[in-house]
Amino acid sequence: MAVFVIFGLLPIFISGSLFIVSAARLVAVERLFDLSFSQGPAVTDDGWWRAVAIIRLGEARDDFEVGLEWWGRTAYEQQWLGAAKRLVAGADRVMFLVSYNGPDAAFHFAWSAWREGNRVHVQNYLVLTEDLPTPFDPDDADRFAGERQTVSEDGEPISEWHVRLADVQAFVERRSAERTPTA
Repeated sequence: MAVFVIFGLLPIFISGSLFIVSAARLVAVERLFDLSFSQGPAVTDDGWWRAVAIIRLGEARDDFEVGLEWWGRTAYEQQWLGAAKRLVAGADRVMFLVSYNGPDAAFHFAWSAWREGNRVHVQNYLVLTEDLPTPFDPDDADRFAGERQTVSEDGEPISEWHVRLADVQAFVERRSAERTPTA
């Protein structure tokens, strides 16, 4: 978590959002990269365990369902934090798994991220296991991210979002602080 010491301003968290408090006003500080659960778990009408998560990429926000049949919330949160740490530490690409469907599944959902200097490019990614050279390993998902493509096979631009590496670092610091036990 970033610590702000700005002439008597105090950082506080309210409902998961960071605010800077002064005697005169409350100022919201936007999170430019975040990946977290917002609802769930719950059983869907068709009998599957799901939770709702949110990814924030700059000003964009996407809510999506996360499958909980094979992994629980903690496993996803650990994978997300680990991927972000690897990116900050210098990895050129990582994969944030958002729906791991088991070892024999035909597909998984992820957000792939590629680091270029101090910028991070993020794309939604459908992992089709039949197209992989080896079985999909969620503990080594980064190797399946592949090279960054900005145009599809049909010549259409691929949707992509950009954040600063510093925003990913702030995510790592926030999530690491949340997991650190206090004395």
